Amino acid sequence: MCFENIGRRREARSLQGNNPNPRNVRFLNHALERGCVSSILACCRLKAGLQTAVLQSILFLFSAWLTTGCVPIRFTTSPGATGRIVDASTHAPISGAEIVISRSTYPPESPEKAFVNNRPPMVMSREAGQFSVPLERRLDFYFLPIDVFPRFGLVVIRCQGYETTCVPFWSRSVADLGEIDVSRR
Repeated sequence: MCFENIGRRREARSLQGNNPNPRNVRFLNHALERGCVSSILACCRLKAGLQTAVLQSILFLFSAWLTTGCVPIRFTTSPGATGRIVDASTHAPISGAEIVISRSTYPPESPEKAFVNNRPPMVMSREAGQFSVPLERRLDFYFLPIDVFPRFGLVVIRCQGYETTCVPFWSRSVADLGEIDVSRR
């Protein structure tokens, strides 16, 4: 047996690891007897090279996906609003008024239709006439700067004995509308 074949046999056995599979040992011994060790070693190197190439491709695609700006992010779909509801003539605070953010466009067909076409939650004004409607957010893929421009919101206020009032506004989060005057019927 030549020294070259002994070196190949050692290299082939080192590829097997500490716990060689009996089938692989028989295969390698058979290959050694026939002088095919160089093709086996080349095959093992090819597998390692292929695994490296696949791993590099996956890393490249992942980094390309991250740099395109297509990442999941939470953004505002409907702004929130805070404020204080007062009587238009006396400027007294109105408690118990129902306040919603409508999904209607401005101007709505009617204030009542705008009130019905709302998103949850519906809130009630407190004793001092104050209210706070939270904003609505969702998780989605972020392709372009969606939150650069403020979102349109339409606050609809309904209270017994008063006209239903619509107040349009634009905001990226929660807008402070200040005092909102509501007229009697």
